[in-house]
Amino acid sequence: MQPIIEKIFGQPYKDSKLMLFSYWSGILFYIIVLLFFIMQAVVGGQWLSVLAIAIAFPVLFRIVYSLNGSLMRKFTGLRKRGIFLFAGVIGVISIIFVGAVMLFADNLAINASKTEVNGHVIVSIGSLKGSYLVDDVRVIEEGMVGIPYRASIGEGDILLVVERGGDVVWEDKVSPQTEGMIQFYGGEGRYQIRLYTEHAEDINLEVITGRLRK
Repeated sequence: MQPIIEKIFGQPYKDSKLMLFSYWSGILFYIIVLLFFIMQAVVGGQWLSVLAIAIAFPVLFRIVYSLNGSLMRKFTGLRKRGIFLFAGVIGVISIIFVGAVMLFADNLAINASKTEVNGHVIVSIGSLKGSYLVDDVRVIEEGMVGIPYRASIGEGDILLVVERGGDVVWEDKVSPQTEGMIQFYGGEGRYQIRLYTEHAEDINLEVITGRLRK
């Protein structure tokens, strides 16, 4: 496992326990942040954010860590000061990096949760930018499809959309308080129910798909 880590993050500076601690602390921070965004992506499908973090953070980490290691090798008396410099730079990079991901990511869902009970899919999202996969359902017989839904939004505008193979078969704008019916003529196959927005907050949605087979 360690050879893989060293290929990604570079080799640790082993002459200093503080630098070793900083090395593994940075990796632990990376794993925690990456797992957080993976959990968000599993629920909402925002895999571009995961890819950005997975690639960019190790690159920035290697640059900063290598710089501090070089300084410590040249200036032995600055070791402790170098540790504080390293910790400060990593902290600033982390804040800027996470902020940039949140600002520029095409799809980002914060505080998102999804539960399903007896065919009722309940979604709650603190903040959403881009799209969010609400449910993936299967129509087993050609004909009219009706899916009841209820939604509320604290801020922003949202489109509730049904897609098949990337084509939109139904859409409607969700107002701050909406209760209605998703209706479309569908052939046998799989359909995705999604939310689309430039930015919206405090989103709550319930769709009843119990009569459709998953």
